[in-house]
Amino acid sequence: MKNLFGSNTFWGITGLIVAILLFFIGYYLGDKKREPVYAIKKEPSLIFDKNNSAPNIKLYANDSTLIVDNVYVTSIVIWNNGELEIKKSDLRKDFKIYITDDAKILDYKITHETHPNLSNFRIKKIKEFLILDWDYFDPNFGVELQITYTGNEKSHAIADAYVLNAELKQVFPKTPSSKKEMLTVILATLFLNITFLLVLSFQRGLEIKDKIIARLDENYKKPMKSNILWSPRVIILIYVSAATIILCVYLYKEVIDKTELPF
Repeated sequence: MKNLFGSNTFWGITGLIVAILLFFIGYYLGDKKREPVYAIKKEPSLIFDKNNSAPNIKLYANDSTLIVDNVYVTSIVIWNNGELEIKKSDLRKDFKIYITDDAKILDYKITHETHPNLSNFRIKKIKEFLILDWDYFDPNFGVELQITYTGNEKSHAIADAYVLNAELKQVFPKTPSSKKEMLTVILATLFLNITFLLVLSFQRGLEIKDKIIARLDENYKKPMKSNILWSPRVIILIYVSAATIILCVYLYKEVIDKTELPF
């Protein structure tokens, strides 16, 4: 047991485990917050090309106005990614969705809701803004909107809002590349772990060799020093720091920068 607690390998692995546990505890036990987010689920796609349509085909809006511009359709998802309910009393700025570059909204509809019987999301149009309303907006509650509009290839949907201590922000959905990122992090961590253990084993071997030489040399008075530039403590510190940084970057990409859509 004494040799175990005096082992550099033991304290290195212990330091790594403690660093990871502290990070997870800090992350999951942090202050609860509201976090309204949105993502573009479907990029704008052209459904009516004014330059390539047949002469006999005409497209009219609901008010019987002839449409002479390109028509696009897009989908946007808005949901509560935080740990607290978003109440209407928390609103400082309404949830507004609009299309850039002076585009005109032709049609809109709610296509999906996570909890339609509870949330009861509603949309009303004021000029060229879509205003989101609801009954309940609990954590993980969300809604998907499909918007049809006239515009150009640069036009795109934007959502804007502000609730108590939180501004609506855009996030980017997870993609298949997330699995590759996970595999990369795991392989990098394993590589660091193996390298760390090999270095410690090599240094331990040198120390044993020094002790053997010291016992064989009757005139040996001063213990020989290992030919290693870095001490075990420095190596342990570098290893734990590197592994923790890699895990933090991975968690940032997976949890914050890339978020899984509710549908």
